[in-house]
Amino acid sequence: MNVLTYVSSSQHKFAEIQAALPSFRMQWLATRLPEKLSISPREILTAKARIAFCGTQAPFVMDHSAIYFSQYDYKLPGCLIEPMMNVLGLDGICRLISKNRLARSQTLMLLCDGRKFIIFDAVTEGSIVEEPRGHSGFGWDAVFVPAGSSKTYAEMQIEEKQVLSSRTKVCKQLETRMGDG
Repeated sequence: MNVLTYVSSSQHKFAEIQAALPSFRMQWLATRLPEKLSISPREILTAKARIAFCGTQAPFVMDHSAIYFSQYDYKLPGCLIEPMMNVLGLDGICRLISKNRLARSQTLMLLCDGRKFIIFDAVTEGSIVEEPRGHSGFGWDAVFVPAGSSKTYAEMQIEEKQVLSSRTKVCKQLETRMGDG
């Protein structure tokens, strides 16, 4: 069985990663790394990975998710979603959209194999609800409805979310790369 170290401060993300990668024995390195302010998830992820590698000197994976609104040409809020949620709350995020409610979630996962960084990228299309719904999940789960569903991620059981989420999609890419998929 493969052992994989996941670097993140989020217990919720770790639970999703464990569920998406059942063929791996997961270890969680619970740490909050400084996050570069950028609209590029790739830039944020590689900056955090450099810090993590200096601290671990061992192979690991980490991820970063962002959400983009069609109303803003799929450029915003992106990686700025967390500070925007901190200021506006989820209700305020919903009010940012006045017309086209289509959205896209993106997750990038970085594998550091000890020599280089390998990045996997996946998206899930969906939409933003008019007001937050649901109580499970974390982050912006209560405002995003993935295409093909009428529920927000926060209204779903983890098994339902796993079928549709961009985090699960990057996990499957990682699994394939490592020869287990």
